Amino acid sequence: MKVLFKDFIDEFLKSEEFFNRLTDVFTKKFDEKVDHMFALYVQKYNSLESELKILSNKSDELEQHTRRNNLRIIGIQEDVTENTKEVVLKFCSEKLNLKMDGDKIDRCHRTGFPINASLETKKYEHLRQ
Repeated sequence: MKVLFKDFIDEFLKSEEFFNRLTDVFTKKFDEKVDHMFALYVQKYNSLESELKILSNKSDELEQHTRRNNLRIIGIQEDVTENTKEVVLKFCSEKLNLKMDGDKIDRCHRTGFPINASLETKKYEHLRQ
């Protein structure tokens, strides 16, 4: 009886049926594990995407808040050797009749590209040095 049972098991272990069943079980377990892990990664991705959106909005709000007290003045003639703070203070004094203390200006700088072609060339040359 033991021999028959042993022979039966040996034959079964060598059979294609056993291999197919084993493959099916492993495939099913593997697929379940992959699906579970994929679901966790999707959940984490969605959570991070949501957090990124919140942080992006918060960053935008903070940037807008810092620009709250900014003033953009357009049309003042450019000079290569200018001190922009002095130019603004002079503009406010002469054109707006507004006496300002330079300490009230945190930052003062030009934005964009120079309007005058000769200034553009000089800035370009300065960048190359």
